[in-house]
Amino acid sequence: MKSGLSGRWVLALRNAPDKKASVEHALQKTVEAVNAALAALGEQLRPGSADKLQNAFNAALSLSRAKGMYDGLIRGHQLHKYYLDLQGSDAAARTLLRRIRKYPKGDKNEGLTDKRLCLYLDREIERLDEKEGQPFPPASWGIDPRQIEPWQFALQETPDKKLRQKVSTYLSRRRDDAWSDDYSLLVAWENLARSLRKMHKQGKREGTH
Repeated sequence: MKSGLSGRWVLALRNAPDKKASVEHALQKTVEAVNAALAALGEQLRPGSADKLQNAFNAALSLSRAKGMYDGLIRGHQLHKYYLDLQGSDAAARTLLRRIRKYPKGDKNEGLTDKRLCLYLDREIERLDEKEGQPFPPASWGIDPRQIEPWQFALQETPDKKLRQKVSTYLSRRRDDAWSDDYSLLVAWENLARSLRKMHKQGKREGTH
Protein backbone atom coordinates (compact mmCIF):
# COMPACT_ATOMS: atom_id res chain seq x y z
CA MET A 1 0.00 0.00 0.00
CA LYS A 2 1.47 3.33 -1.06
CA SER A 3 1.00 6.28 1.24
CA GLY A 4 2.10 9.87 1.61
CA LEU A 5 3.80 9.20 4.91
CA SER A 6 7.08 11.02 5.48
CA GLY A 7 9.88 10.26 7.88
CA ARG A 8 8.87 13.36 9.86
CA TRP A 9 5.55 11.73 10.79
CA VAL A 10 7.33 8.69 12.17
CA LEU A 11 9.77 10.84 14.13
CA ALA A 12 6.91 12.92 15.49
CA LEU A 13 5.15 9.79 16.69
CA ARG A 14 8.27 8.45 18.34
CA ASN A 15 8.87 11.73 20.14
CA ALA A 16 5.23 12.53 20.86
CA PRO A 17 5.24 11.91 24.65
CA ASP A 18 8.04 14.44 25.12
CA LYS A 19 7.21 16.93 22.38
CA LYS A 20 3.43 17.34 22.55
CA ALA A 21 3.42 20.28 24.97
CA SER A 22 6.13 22.20 23.12
CA VAL A 23 4.40 21.65 19.75
CA GLU A 24 1.07 22.92 21.10
CA HIS A 25 2.82 25.95 22.62
CA ALA A 26 4.55 26.74 19.32
CA LEU A 27 1.26 26.42 17.43
CA GLN A 28 -0.48 28.80 19.84
CA LYS A 29 2.34 31.33 19.47
CA THR A 30 2.03 31.12 15.67
CA VAL A 31 -1.72 31.75 15.79
CA GLU A 32 -1.22 34.72 18.09
CA ALA A 33 1.45 36.16 15.79
CA VAL A 34 -0.84 35.86 12.74
CA ASN A 35 -3.70 37.47 14.63
CA ALA A 36 -1.48 40.40 15.61
CA ALA A 37 -0.30 40.82 12.02
CA LEU A 38 -3.88 40.80 10.74
CA ALA A 39 -4.91 43.39 13.30
CA ALA A 40 -2.02 45.66 12.32
CA LEU A 41 -2.84 45.27 8.64
CA GLY A 42 -6.53 45.96 9.23
CA GLU A 43 -5.73 49.27 10.90
CA GLN A 44 -4.08 50.45 7.70
CA LEU A 45 -7.13 49.57 5.58
CA ARG A 46 -10.75 50.69 5.70
CA PRO A 47 -12.64 50.68 9.04
CA GLY A 48 -13.82 47.17 9.93
CA SER A 49 -11.17 45.47 7.79
CA ALA A 50 -9.42 44.02 10.83
CA ASP A 51 -12.55 42.15 11.88
CA LYS A 52 -13.12 40.82 8.36
CA LEU A 53 -9.53 39.65 8.11
CA GLN A 54 -9.82 38.02 11.53
CA ASN A 55 -13.00 36.19 10.52
CA ALA A 56 -11.40 35.00 7.30
CA PHE A 57 -8.39 33.70 9.20
CA ASN A 58 -10.58 31.89 11.76
CA ALA A 59 -12.58 30.29 8.95
CA ALA A 60 -9.38 29.15 7.23
CA LEU A 61 -8.00 27.82 10.51
CA SER A 62 -11.21 25.86 11.21
CA LEU A 63 -11.17 24.44 7.68
CA SER A 64 -7.54 23.43 8.08
CA ARG A 65 -8.29 21.65 11.36
CA ALA A 66 -11.29 19.87 9.85
CA LYS A 67 -9.20 18.72 6.89
CA GLY A 68 -6.50 17.53 9.29
CA MET A 69 -9.06 15.48 11.21
CA TYR A 70 -10.43 14.02 7.95
CA ASP A 71 -6.94 13.16 6.68
CA GLY A 72 -6.15 11.60 10.06
CA LEU A 73 -9.27 9.42 9.92
CA ILE A 74 -8.47 8.27 6.38
CA ARG A 75 -4.86 7.49 7.33
CA GLY A 76 -6.02 5.67 10.46
CA HIS A 77 -8.40 3.54 8.41
CA GLN A 78 -5.63 2.70 5.95
CA LEU A 79 -3.30 1.74 8.79
CA HIS A 80 -5.98 -0.41 10.43
CA LYS A 81 -6.62 -2.22 7.14
CA TYR A 82 -2.88 -2.75 6.70
CA TYR A 83 -2.68 -4.20 10.22
CA LEU A 84 -5.55 -6.60 9.49
CA ASP A 85 -3.94 -7.65 6.20
CA LEU A 86 -0.67 -8.24 8.02
CA GLN A 87 -2.37 -10.41 10.64
CA GLY A 88 -3.98 -12.40 7.84
CA SER A 89 -0.68 -12.94 6.05
CA ASP A 90 1.44 -16.06 6.48
CA ALA A 91 3.34 -16.50 9.73
CA ALA A 92 6.68 -16.44 7.92
CA ALA A 93 6.05 -12.90 6.67
CA ARG A 94 5.22 -11.60 10.15
CA THR A 95 8.25 -13.39 11.62
CA LEU A 96 10.58 -11.93 9.00
CA LEU A 97 9.30 -8.38 9.42
CA ARG A 98 10.06 -8.45 13.14
CA ARG A 99 13.46 -10.02 12.51
CA ILE A 100 14.52 -7.60 9.79
CA ARG A 101 13.52 -4.56 11.85
CA LYS A 102 16.11 -5.54 14.44
CA TYR A 103 18.76 -4.33 12.02
CA PRO A 104 19.30 -0.71 10.83
CA LYS A 105 17.70 0.23 7.52
CA GLY A 106 19.95 -0.57 4.58
CA ASP A 107 22.26 -2.61 6.78
CA LYS A 108 24.22 -5.23 4.85
CA ASN A 109 24.58 -7.32 7.99
CA GLU A 110 25.19 -11.00 7.38
CA GLY A 111 22.11 -11.74 9.48
CA LEU A 112 19.90 -10.45 6.64
CA THR A 113 21.24 -12.67 3.88
CA ASP A 114 18.93 -15.25 2.33
CA LYS A 115 20.90 -18.04 3.96
CA ARG A 116 20.75 -16.59 7.47
CA LEU A 117 17.08 -15.66 7.23
CA CYS A 118 16.18 -19.17 6.09
CA LEU A 119 18.21 -20.60 8.97
CA TYR A 120 16.32 -18.31 11.37
CA LEU A 121 12.94 -19.38 9.99
CA ASP A 122 13.80 -23.07 10.29
CA ARG A 123 14.90 -22.54 13.90
CA GLU A 124 11.62 -20.78 14.64
CA ILE A 125 9.70 -23.71 13.18
CA GLU A 126 11.61 -26.04 15.48
CA ARG A 127 11.20 -23.76 18.50
CA LEU A 128 7.44 -23.53 17.98
CA ASP A 129 7.12 -27.27 17.43
CA GLU A 130 3.44 -27.95 16.58
CA LYS A 131 2.39 -24.59 18.05
CA GLU A 132 0.44 -21.88 16.30
CA GLY A 133 2.49 -19.43 14.26
CA GLN A 134 5.16 -21.75 12.86
CA PRO A 135 6.68 -19.87 9.89
CA PHE A 136 6.42 -22.56 7.21
CA PRO A 137 7.01 -21.71 3.53
CA PRO A 138 3.86 -20.86 1.53
CA ALA A 139 1.83 -23.99 0.80
CA SER A 140 1.63 -22.97 -2.87
CA TRP A 141 5.34 -23.79 -3.22
CA GLY A 142 4.52 -27.47 -2.92
CA ILE A 143 7.18 -28.36 -0.35
CA ASP A 144 6.50 -31.62 1.48
CA PRO A 145 5.17 -30.63 4.95
CA ARG A 146 7.38 -33.39 6.41
CA GLN A 147 10.50 -31.78 4.97
CA ILE A 148 13.08 -31.03 7.67
CA GLU A 149 14.41 -27.47 7.57
CA PRO A 150 12.15 -26.56 4.63
CA TRP A 151 13.51 -23.05 4.13
CA GLN A 152 17.12 -24.11 3.81
CA PHE A 153 16.04 -27.00 1.59
CA ALA A 154 14.14 -24.64 -0.72
CA LEU A 155 17.03 -22.18 -0.91
CA GLN A 156 20.03 -24.50 -1.24
CA GLU A 157 19.23 -28.17 -1.57
CA THR A 158 16.36 -28.46 -4.01
CA PRO A 159 17.22 -29.08 -7.67
CA ASP A 160 14.24 -26.86 -8.59
CA LYS A 161 15.75 -23.55 -9.74
CA LYS A 162 12.34 -21.89 -9.84
CA LEU A 163 11.76 -22.76 -6.20
CA ARG A 164 15.12 -21.28 -5.21
CA GLN A 165 14.19 -18.12 -7.09
CA LYS A 166 10.84 -17.97 -5.30
CA VAL A 167 12.61 -18.05 -1.95
CA SER A 168 14.98 -15.23 -2.90
CA THR A 169 12.14 -13.11 -4.29
CA TYR A 170 10.01 -13.74 -1.20
CA LEU A 171 12.80 -12.70 1.17
CA SER A 172 13.64 -9.63 -0.90
CA ARG A 173 10.03 -8.44 -0.73
CA ARG A 174 9.94 -8.93 3.02
CA ARG A 175 13.05 -6.76 3.35
CA ASP A 176 11.26 -4.03 1.41
CA ASP A 177 8.06 -4.47 3.44
CA ALA A 178 9.94 -4.20 6.74
CA TRP A 179 11.00 -0.64 5.92
CA SER A 180 7.88 0.44 4.04
CA ASP A 181 6.04 3.59 5.14
CA ASP A 182 3.05 1.62 6.42
CA TYR A 183 4.99 -0.86 8.51
CA SER A 184 7.27 1.88 9.83
CA LEU A 185 4.23 3.87 10.95
CA LEU A 186 2.72 0.78 12.56
CA VAL A 187 5.93 0.16 14.49
CA ALA A 188 6.04 3.83 15.52
CA TRP A 189 2.49 3.63 16.88
CA GLU A 190 3.35 0.47 18.78
CA ASN A 191 6.40 2.17 20.30
CA LEU A 192 4.29 5.21 21.19
CA ALA A 193 1.63 3.05 22.85
CA ARG A 194 4.34 1.23 24.79
CA SER A 195 5.83 4.53 25.96
CA LEU A 196 2.44 5.85 27.05
CA ARG A 197 1.67 2.67 28.99
CA LYS A 198 5.04 2.94 30.72
CA MET A 199 4.42 6.58 31.62
CA HIS A 200 0.95 5.70 32.92
CA LYS A 201 2.33 2.95 35.14
CA GLN A 202 5.06 5.23 36.48
CA GLY A 203 2.47 7.89 37.24
CA LYS A 204 0.32 5.44 39.15
CA ARG A 205 3.31 4.23 41.18
CA GLU A 206 4.34 7.79 42.01
CA GLY A 207 0.76 8.59 43.01
CA THR A 208 0.76 5.81 45.60
CA HIS A 209 3.79 7.21 47.42
